Amino acid sequence: MNTAIIDDLRGIETLKSLRVEDRRYHFIKEKFHDYLIKSLKKSKWQLIQTSLKSIVQLVFNVLILWYGANLVMRNELSVGQLVTYNMLLSYFTTPLTNIINLQGKLQQAKVANKRLQEVYVVSKEERGYLAKPVFDQLILKGIGHRFGYQQETLCNLDLSIRCGEKIAVMGKSGSGKTTLAKILAGYYTVSSGDSFLDGDKIAYSQLHQLVTYVPQQSYVFTGTILDNLLLGVEGDVTDDRLMEVCSIAEILDDIKAMPLGF
Repeated sequence: MNTAIIDDLRGIETLKSLRVEDRRYHFIKEKFHDYLIKSLKKSKWQLIQTSLKSIVQLVFNVLILWYGANLVMRNELSVGQLVTYNMLLSYFTTPLTNIINLQGKLQQAKVANKRLQEVYVVSKEERGYLAKPVFDQLILKGIGHRFGYQQETLCNLDLSIRCGEKIAVMGKSGSGKTTLAKILAGYYTVSSGDSFLDGDKIAYSQLHQLVTYVPQQSYVFTGTILDNLLLGVEGDVTDDRLMEVCSIAEILDDIKAMPLGF
């Protein structure tokens, strides 16, 4: 589970660009659910073992005292020897010691809970959904974005995109081309501006549902090549279609040359 979480954090840009946040969220949720079940089972067996250990110790000590007292009454055992046996009663203090040691664990749990609360109070990312993710024209008006308190990277940008139209965004390095793509993909938020879909104003969280982009640096997640290739793909993919796409991307021969293939 830790590996999956670290993968998602390192590859968050790829996840958002492919719009698979929900899928990965449910994947982590299932992993976390399994982790909780296994942790509860482990704790349950540890408690049972601890209880059995304590019961055995107590019964053993009581038997020693009872048997030693009978021997003393029959003059088969001296008082000093009984005192020696009585020293075995120190095993009764073990459960009390465990209770005292529990205080430190409770303090650690309190600190851990406080750190979790700091995460829980963070506002959730706004999510939006479109009933019909099809459009004739997408218009962005007055788009602005800045990183923190720095100077605006994008300022009063207008953009119009028609369905099926191909657009090339050109500019010098640092002019905001990648920033614009990440705004469309929902990776960055805007400081100003509105978006319109066929004349109707929509939220940028809804705009995210229409955009898929290829980041400059893609992240390879733990798993097979096939798992990474199908990341972001909705529905089933036939083997013929998979081979066709890999052939177009010119990676089919490289994958086949690998020992494990897909």
